[in-house]
Amino acid sequence: MAISNSQPAIYKFPSSSTSRHTPASSQETQESTRTPKQATTTTTTTNPNLLPKTTNMAQTFIHTGTHSSIPDSASPGLLFLRYLLPILDSLDPESVAADLDNALTPDSTFTINGGQALTAEKVRPMQLMRSKKVSSFGHEVKAAWDIDLGGGARTVMYESVSTTVMKQDPQALELPVPEITIIELVATPGAGVGGYRAKSMRTYMHPASINQRTAAIFGGCHQYSVIQ
Repeated sequence: MAISNSQPAIYKFPSSSTSRHTPASSQETQESTRTPKQATTTTTTTNPNLLPKTTNMAQTFIHTGTHSSIPDSASPGLLFLRYLLPILDSLDPESVAADLDNALTPDSTFTINGGQALTAEKVRPMQLMRSKKVSSFGHEVKAAWDIDLGGGARTVMYESVSTTVMKQDPQALELPVPEITIIELVATPGAGVGGYRAKSMRTYMHPASINQRTAAIFGGCHQYSVIQ
């Protein structure tokens, strides 16, 4: 797997308040021409839920570079990512099972490409299958974002490329898969990773390179089903 030579960078965006944008003018009350005999009044109200509204996140931290280059001084969400990725990439999932449990809430879920949400118990057999079929696997992070939502909640997003080498590939080709992953964290004071655990992980990927290579090796339209 290629390692980026670029220097990592951390950016912090300061807090900002919620702003509302209200139309400069609105029609509140329109009255028709009155006559001595009859007066007709028409009132128009505006649904407040339809008014334009912009909410700025409290704080956002950005890292560019691999996950291993995230410094100790980084934000909690970025440090969580630095801890988690080597565990997810491990080809010996049983040896890191306790570390994975430490990073997850009991009801945590994994979702790939908008499919069915899977519990950690259902993901573990997929990791074992991957370890039997893959000789090399890992993620190279391009950029990561840690958003402090307040109230103990954080959203961590990262753009990466995973690289897979299949055991049965006679050429041992490195197969790149572009990915975007979103991790929802909740505060767990005194537990988890720096006081946080992942409640959900959603990954969006394009595994065409793996599907095409497995079809070339095994024939037909065989799809190589491994947890990324």
